[in-house]
Amino acid sequence: MTVDVSNLPGIVHDPLLLSAMAGLSEPGFRRGWIDPTKNSVAVLPFANLSGDLEQEYFVDGLTEDVITDLSRFRNLFVISRNSSFHFKGRREKIQTIGNELGVQYIVDGSVRKASNRVRISAQLVETRGGSHLWAEKFDRDLNDIFSVQDEVVRAIVAAIPGEVSRQALDQARRKPPENLTAYECELRGRWAMMRWSEGLKVAQTWYEKAIRSDSSFAAAHAGLAIIHAYSVYALGEEPENNFTLARDHIAQAVARDDKDYCIHQRAAHVYHLTGERRLALLHAERAFQLNPYDFQVLQIMGEVLSYSGRMEEALTWYERSQNIEPYAPDDQRLDCICDTYYMLRQYEKVLQIHSVYQNTPAFLDFYLAPSLAQLGRLEEAEAAISKFYKKRLPEQDPIKLIRAQVSMCSRAVDQEHWLEGFRKAGIAV
Repeated sequence: MTVDVSNLPGIVHDPLLLSAMAGLSEPGFRRGWIDPTKNSVAVLPFANLSGDLEQEYFVDGLTEDVITDLSRFRNLFVISRNSSFHFKGRREKIQTIGNELGVQYIVDGSVRKASNRVRISAQLVETRGGSHLWAEKFDRDLNDIFSVQDEVVRAIVAAIPGEVSRQALDQARRKPPENLTAYECELRGRWAMMRWSEGLKVAQTWYEKAIRSDSSFAAAHAGLAIIHAYSVYALGEEPENNFTLARDHIAQAVARDDKDYCIHQRAAHVYHLTGERRLALLHAERAFQLNPYDFQVLQIMGEVLSYSGRMEEALTWYERSQNIEPYAPDDQRLDCICDTYYMLRQYEKVLQIHSVYQNTPAFLDFYLAPSLAQLGRLEEAEAAISKFYKKRLPEQDPIKLIRAQVSMCSRAVDQEHWLEGFRKAGIAV
C-alpha cells in the first residue's frame, strides 16, 4: 500500500531537530498546522461545574471523546487534544482563543455531574464574527451519556457549513460500551495513563475493571494492551508474558471495533513494541486512512518506519506530527526521534534532543548511553547507566530492556548497532 501524504504539511529538514528543541522553550502559544481546505474546529476543555475535582477525569474524558468523534468527519480539521487543553482554565474571550488557534469554529461547554444525573451545556461559536451558531443544554440520566455525546457531535456538524450525509453521520459513530460502569472505569484509566510511568499500574487496574464490566469494550482492551506492552520498558515487566497479553487484548479491541482510528493507532503501537512489524505497519496505514490529521497516527507511522530501516522517511512523519501538534508530550515524541537519529548514527543530535527532556523516565537515561559510547565519551556513558540504576525500579533488568529494544528492529544491522553501543558503554550483552 502507498500512503498519500501530499496534503500534509511540508518538510523543512533538520529543522526537525531545531523545532523539537526550540518548541519546548519558546514562550506563548505555538499554533500547529491547519489544513486550509477544510472547516477547522477546536473543542475547548469543558468546564467542571460539579464542585468536585474528583470529576475532572469524567469531564476531560468527555471532551476528548467529542474531539475524537468530530475527527472522524472528513470535511473537518479538528485541533488535537493537547493544543485545545493548553487553554484549560484560561479566562479569555472565545474569539481570542480562536484567533490563537487559527480555527474558524470553537466548541465550548460545561459539565455538571451529580449522583446519577448529568447536565451538559455546549455552544458552537464562529470565531471571526463571534456569532453563536448553536447552543444547547442537556439534562439527562448518566446512563444516557452516550446518546448525549452523539447529539452534541451531530448538532455541531450540522451547524458548520458543508453538507454531511446521513451515511457519514452513521459511519462516524463509535461503538459505545454496554454499561456506564465500564465507561467510567475506562475514563479513569485514560486519565491515569496520561501520567505514563507513574500512572501505568493505576491505569491497568481501571482498564481491567472496565473489561470485567463489559468484556466487549474495545477502548478498554486497547488501553490495557498499551499498558502491558509499555510496562516492559517503563516498569521492567517480563516481556514474554506482557507481550502475549498485549497482543491478545489489542486483537480483541480490533475485532470489536475495526473502524476506530484510535484503535488502529494503538494496535500499531502495540505491535511495534512487541516486534510484530508487518502488523504494526498494517495498522499504522489503516489508522492513517481513517484519520490523516491525528498527530499520534503520524507519530506511530514514523516509529514503525524507523525500526524497519526507513529512518529518513520516518523523520518526515515526525516532522508532520509535530507541525500538526506542537504540544505532544516529550515521551510520546522525542525519545522516538532520538532512537531514529541513533540508528542514522547521528549521535550528537541524540544528545542535543535528549538535553531538553523534562523528568525523564529511568529507561530513557539508559538508552542515552549508546550514543555517548559511540562518540567515545565513555565516562558520560557510564554516568548515564549509573543514573539509570539509581532511578530504576528493582524489576527493570537492563539486559531485558536491551533485548526488547533490539527486537523492534527488522534489520540485523540495526540490531547489531544497538548491541554494539551498549557493549561500548560497558554492558555485557
